[in-house]
Amino acid sequence: MIVYISGPVTGIPDYEPPFTSEEELLINEGHTVINPCNAFRGQDGLSQALYMRFHIHSILMADAMVLLPGWKSSKGAQFEEHMARTLNLPIYIRRGGELILQ
Repeated sequence: MIVYISGPVTGIPDYEPPFTSEEELLINEGHTVINPCNAFRGQDGLSQALYMRFHIHSILMADAMVLLPGWKSSKGAQFEEHMARTLNLPIYIRRGGELILQ
C-alpha cells in the first residue's frame, strides 16, 4: 500500500522528526511511503501554494493516509485530510504503535 503522511509543518521549527519516524515504521510494516518532507530536498521558502500543489499530486497517487499528531492545528494537513476523505482513501492515526482507521 502507498501511504501519504500528513501532519503539521508551517511554524514548527523541527517538523521533520515525526514524519521520519512514521516513515520508518510504515516501511518496516511493508508499505511504500510518500513523506512530503522529502519532496523538495530541504528547499525552504517556497510558497505554501507551491508545496500544496505538489502534495495534491502526491495524495492522488496514495492508497491511504496517516495523520500525525497535531494535524488538526495545520491548515495544510486539514486540507490534505479533506482531500483524502473526498477521494475515499482510508485515513489512519497511530496509537500505541498500531495504525487505527479513522
